[in-house]
Amino acid sequence: MQIQLFTDSHIDARESMHEHLDSVVMEVLGQFGDRINCVHAYLTGAHDTTSARTKEVYCSLEAQAIGGESVVAKHHADTASQAIHGALRKLGCMLASEFKKQEHRYACLEQGFEQDRVATAQATA
Repeated sequence: MQIQLFTDSHIDARESMHEHLDSVVMEVLGQFGDRINCVHAYLTGAHDTTSARTKEVYCSLEAQAIGGESVVAKHHADTASQAIHGALRKLGCMLASEFKKQEHRYACLEQGFEQDRVATAQATA
């Protein structure tokens, strides 16, 4: 699973931020590693005009499922780490739900094929 970080000029994107992102993404989404091609993290800061510090951080995480569509979760918080964790919690839940739906559809298709096979066998007997 490829993990990429994109930031604006208000976010300090040192190597430690990349390492933190890699670590928490693998911790939360590692269970889906064989189903996710890449994760893109977008961090932007709302700059406080009265001081030199970033007032609020927005995180948007986009996971590209293999053979599927992108799933996006967003969160804002006081720090980059909190914003990442919030978006990651949401993304993990969204992916778990999406993959469970896919498994259910696949099981229904398999069951339908089995019923068709049995019906065909009974009709020819």
